[in-house]
Amino acid sequence: MDFIKFLNHFQPISKSSQQASVYKSFKLNLKPNILNEKDENSSSFQEQKTDVAQTMLQRLEDEKVFNQKVSDKVKKAERGMTTIYFRDPITNKLVRSALSSTAINKMGIEFDKEDMTKRLDGSYILSGKAENFVAGWYADIAYTRAYVASDRNNDGYLEDYELEDTKSGFVAQETNLGLFVQSYTQLNGSVDTLFGFEKDFREMRPDDTKDIDYAGRTIGLELDKMIRKDGDFNGELSFSETGMQAVKTKAPNSGWTESVGMLTLTKFNQTNTIEIKDILDKLGKGVKYDDLSEDEKSLLKMQLSDKIFDEVEDKETGNKKLVLNLDKFKIFYEGFVDLFKQRSARMLGLKPEDATKLNYDNLGEIVNEMKQTYFDTNSTSYGKIADLIKIWA
Repeated sequence: MDFIKFLNHFQPISKSSQQASVYKSFKLNLKPNILNEKDENSSSFQEQKTDVAQTMLQRLEDEKVFNQKVSDKVKKAERGMTTIYFRDPITNKLVRSALSSTAINKMGIEFDKEDMTKRLDGSYILSGKAENFVAGWYADIAYTRAYVASDRNNDGYLEDYELEDTKSGFVAQETNLGLFVQSYTQLNGSVDTLFGFEKDFREMRPDDTKDIDYAGRTIGLELDKMIRKDGDFNGELSFSETGMQAVKTKAPNSGWTESVGMLTLTKFNQTNTIEIKDILDKLGKGVKYDDLSEDEKSLLKMQLSDKIFDEVEDKETGNKKLVLNLDKFKIFYEGFVDLFKQRSARMLGLKPEDATKLNYDNLGEIVNEMKQTYFDTNSTSYGKIADLIKIWA
């Protein structure tokens, strides 16, 4: 990407806490998903027009979720909360979670009654706009914040050593130039300081890095928090909605300017690495190399000169130049696709059976949305997307 064009997109300074985004719900492929089985414990249902065999299989899978055993630790953590069911927008599987009465009542005011079907056991099946809203926040917590990937024993409850791997941290640094908010920080990771170097997240926020501030022990606890705090139901939590205070700094303007400059350069380099995937995909779909922009050609030559190019002598000038070798590209791209699928599925924490249902394009769209969220929130996790893509390193 051209540096000037990048600068027009990268705006790390927010003028107010209302403008600074901390968390963003997942939007990809969210649409009303109505349960397609008649549940005898439900007061109402709607059927989807699907193949009978597929419907029966889905019914059996959903029934497992309705009857699944919840661990004692999750029960204790979510005591007093109401069970809810909805579709995971990534796997399209029915999932169970929980919300407080405050969150349930808030949703009851915002959404149609038909979108919140109450079962005889007191739990709710979500559909329509209510499901979209909840599923979007669920996917943000489960995947963008890495709750699923961090839950090593898959019991739904995150111990200290698991919680530290989640990307749930955020920090706001207040200066005379504005507010600098960084989100989706790994709790045992680092953040950028005003002086151009990294600092441990917990060292940066020693007074309020408790579970209740950044990361609930279950997805349900964190989901409940998001729904209660997302006052306008826009699927985005601003820093003002968190109710927390920014870290005030006495850093001089020169120190702040230097830090932003270094951060900008780092993000620019990471963006160029991430853009390589888009360029490779263009070539993989049949776009001719000569039809790429000069910036795109330069990026490929800079990153993959020894992978997909041959060095040949220009007959007119006698100078050496790089020429795309289509055979090399084909071999490289096939390997790139396979490794990207493996790495992205592992980063998301997907089970093998779920990962196989998502093709390269599906996974690419999911990673792309996570990438954009990390970019928009100045997250140090943005670099993890670059690392995921840079398989040639």
